[in-house]
Amino acid sequence: MSTVPLPTPITPLSRRVSAYPSILSTTRGLPPLAIGRILREVASMIALLSRNQAGEWGSGAFFVALAAMALYSTESAFKALGLMWLGLMLNTSLVPKTLTWTPCRLALPYLAMARFMIDALSIRQRFFTQPYYVAFVSYCVVMAICSVISGWFTTIALFKLGNFWLTTTAILLGGSILVKKHVDPGEWAVSLSLTGITAGCMAIALGVQNNLFRHGRLTDQFTGAFLHPNCHATYASLFVTFLAAVFVYSRYRHRWLIFPMAIVRLVFMTWSKSRTSFTATLAGMLILIVFGGSTARLAGWIRRSNVSRTTLYTVIGILGLTGVIYDLASGGALSSGAVGFINKGKVQSDDSSDMFLDSLAIVQSRRGLIDYSMKNFGENPVFGIGFQVAKTEEFARTATLFTAPAEKGVMPTPLLEVGGVGGTTFFLIWIMAFLATMLTRRNIPGLMVFAAFFMSSMTEVTLFSPGGVGGFG
Repeated sequence: MSTVPLPTPITPLSRRVSAYPSILSTTRGLPPLAIGRILREVASMIALLSRNQAGEWGSGAFFVALAAMALYSTESAFKALGLMWLGLMLNTSLVPKTLTWTPCRLALPYLAMARFMIDALSIRQRFFTQPYYVAFVSYCVVMAICSVISGWFTTIALFKLGNFWLTTTAILLGGSILVKKHVDPGEWAVSLSLTGITAGCMAIALGVQNNLFRHGRLTDQFTGAFLHPNCHATYASLFVTFLAAVFVYSRYRHRWLIFPMAIVRLVFMTWSKSRTSFTATLAGMLILIVFGGSTARLAGWIRRSNVSRTTLYTVIGILGLTGVIYDLASGGALSSGAVGFINKGKVQSDDSSDMFLDSLAIVQSRRGLIDYSMKNFGENPVFGIGFQVAKTEEFARTATLFTAPAEKGVMPTPLLEVGGVGGTTFFLIWIMAFLATMLTRRNIPGLMVFAAFFMSSMTEVTLFSPGGVGGFG
């Protein structure tokens, strides 16, 4: 009597756990948000970042490890990029930025791109014909034409534009491969967030949490783990938004872990006095409020919200009512503190109890940059002055291919300044195509985090700076 082998049972797609890799290896089939594994991940990342304390040789060893990760797989290449950009933002007392950082931080995305291309060809990934990517390439081509016509530091403008195109392409391509392979790096992303929190606590313990120099002197403004208070806008706001998405839409165990992490992040954001970080977080939360309770489609999974729309709105209502009652009972302490925060401490009043928003104080730190951008736009309304360059004496004197920072104002004015009407039009087409793709795919967490990043870029224009803080976003 012949025997017929029983078919191997197929695990439903909605129940698969594809990959929860550590920074140097891959662990499959394990439940996500395992506390022990997260702590090991954090310890590994802190140890790797700490290599930079050994000077040039230490930084070299750090980037050799990241290069090995980038070559190993798409998952680990994605992680290498995230860890590098976190290290780039960290306080120099924690992660010194030696000369090795200058070329290596620009080269690693190229290495990751090579890894992504290999995997894309092997799985026949159809990425380059996606409408949002075609719109993105069209924007880059138009900006290249604008930069050539402008003639202002054209080589630097084209080099920056090429780096922006390649880095953004690498991130979008790598992400699409993870989606195609049903790889979920969510637990690692939670670990990365906890690594940033740990670095912030280390900075406080070492007394370097105010390590910000302005005009040659040390200030008392809280930077925490980062180089600058505004880094909280890119890092903290994105992770608070991401953690909220994890709680609402994931099926992870131990989802309660996100609450203490989010609270610590919000405290650091408050201490930093970064208004942009809170504005960006609110932008992400607004998407959650609008779509809360809806079903999301994530990388092939159908995800129903863990929180009903009724529960979500009830919690929001209770929190709002509690805030109003506390504010009334404390004589306006909450509203006064909010006004002072928005005004950056420059609160004007007719008397000691009458406080109001001061529009001049709110935009004072950006007003000069806004005026200067509009002046350049008025002189170059069609093609602009070129991608990420500036018509200032300091820029003309110090700009090189590897170090050519150009401080900009609020995003709408730099868009008009660098690309004119033509470049701005194609930028808007690209953003609309990207938003339409996420809406069509019901990628609600993606919409949340994108909204937070886009809003964080409004005042710092980090979206166009992948060689700096913008790379992490």
